[in-house]
Amino acid sequence: MRHWGNWVRGFMFALFVVLMINQKVQLWLGLFLFTLILARWLGRLYCGYICPLNTSMLVAEKIKKILKIGELKQPKLLSYKHLSWITLTIMIGFMIFGQVVLKKQPPILPILTVLAFLVALFYHPSFFHNHLCPYNAPLKMFGSKAIFSKHVTDGGCIGCTKCEKVCPSLAIKVDKGSRKALIDRSLCHQCQECTKVCPTHTISYQKVR
Repeated sequence: MRHWGNWVRGFMFALFVVLMINQKVQLWLGLFLFTLILARWLGRLYCGYICPLNTSMLVAEKIKKILKIGELKQPKLLSYKHLSWITLTIMIGFMIFGQVVLKKQPPILPILTVLAFLVALFYHPSFFHNHLCPYNAPLKMFGSKAIFSKHVTDGGCIGCTKCEKVCPSLAIKVDKGSRKALIDRSLCHQCQECTKVCPTHTISYQKVR
């Protein structure tokens, strides 16, 4: 069951493609809204296992490693922490414009998926996850106080920073004073990357309050 996450992502991406081909955008948005509400209790599972943008970025990451493409420096102009609210507003605006004026839904979600792939090919994935992705804005808000989330067990962390280096959303920081890793629930995608590399097996998905 080591690769169960990849199987889930593959299935959800296939479902996304089928829904887009059949122009069932509303069904996918309904799924997103459902997982958005769940994020208040279970964290940002949508980002880690359901989002087609994230899945395309994981593929880009593999290609980047194979081709040895160096990461570019994140543009300061696009480092505004509330930028994802702006991209969310633009996305909703385009959807409304398509429905009201064009009488046809523009392929916003497929375009975002391709954009996410291209950004991840040349930049650290956190650039898209934390700044450009329109989904980030509401998910960050709902996931900030998630009851269940990835958590570092007290006393087990040795401050090796391995988890910090592999986190795609930069949700993990090792405190210089205590030498303990701290996980930001508002950014954590609840994926398994940190758990896989932890030498003391001290990171797990659990109730954190």
